Amino acid sequence: MKHEIITLADVQIIGMAKEIACCKGQEECPKLWGEYVERIIKPVFMEHKAPDAFQQAAIDNGVGEFGLCTCGAPNHNCATCWEANFGACSKNTFTYVIGGIYKGGEVPEGMQLFPIHSGKWLKMHFEGGMKAFQEQYQSLLYNEYFDRLQNEK
Repeated sequence: MKHEIITLADVQIIGMAKEIACCKGQEECPKLWGEYVERIIKPVFMEHKAPDAFQQAAIDNGVGEFGLCTCGAPNHNCATCWEANFGACSKNTFTYVIGGIYKGGEVPEGMQLFPIHSGKWLKMHFEGGMKAFQEQYQSLLYNEYFDRLQNEK
């Protein structure tokens, strides 16, 4: 899995979103990607149908570039949030977004905007399906990234 630290400067992400219980993330996030494929990828890129407003907004804004986890915690810190929410089967929730950087235009029903404040972000790229993603993601995120965040405290 390729990954990099990127810097974003006060942007908005547009995308499909779902609120998910922290302990259900490994099951529910892949399901949302399945919905993304069924709603956007198959009809437009595989079946070559003309895009509807939802699909066109996804294409125009690069929806699918990001899988974003966000929550309403003030002064959010991913490392401490992860410690509190992902260890045991927590009933706390996060919002998972399949999105892209919003370039303007109509926000169709079924999509939302999410503000991203200036800062450094971990961006991961993977290939090989959801099973490969989960294996690579677990290794990268939990064994490398969060350990590094802990050491930077």
